[in-house]
Amino acid sequence: MIINQKSDLRLQIKAILSSLSADTKYKHSKNLTNKLWKKIKDYDVCMIFFSKSDEINTEKIIQKLHRHKKLILIPQIVKNNIVPVIYDENSILEKWEFAITQIQNYVIYTWEIDLIIVPWMAFDKEWNRLGRWKWFYDRFLLQYQNSHKIWICFPEQLIDYVPTNKSDITMDEIFTW
Repeated sequence: MIINQKSDLRLQIKAILSSLSADTKYKHSKNLTNKLWKKIKDYDVCMIFFSKSDEINTEKIIQKLHRHKKLILIPQIVKNNIVPVIYDENSILEKWEFAITQIQNYVIYTWEIDLIIVPWMAFDKEWNRLGRWKWFYDRFLLQYQNSHKIWICFPEQLIDYVPTNKSDITMDEIFTW
């Protein structure tokens, strides 16, 4: 039952996100980047995703992290699991399934992560969140319970209720514009 409810919600949110103009997405992303930077600037090891077209654009955040000499990690799908891999100016990027950007010839990072910034489809006022699919982040975040977890999103991704089960992980903070 919950799986069907989540599938229906994903379709609704995808429709909402696809209706946002490029200008709206750009403005939200720019404003959120400035707001988020004030929060994350003191973290040294930061994991962040390469955004897709229906997500807050993370390019400027990644550039700021790089300029300030932070260790940047990117989620990489390896054998149906997320692993943190090191990203730097020499990383060669490639598109993977579902339009996810991954790194060729990656190096897996195996130590503590200070901050994990994650994408989701939707969230509610109780900070329950709706993932995209396959529970990749749920399984990954269980390994990093001491890391600070932030979800970044468009305000349109706030909904009244997200059905949950025991395997769903909540965030420490949610940033939206």
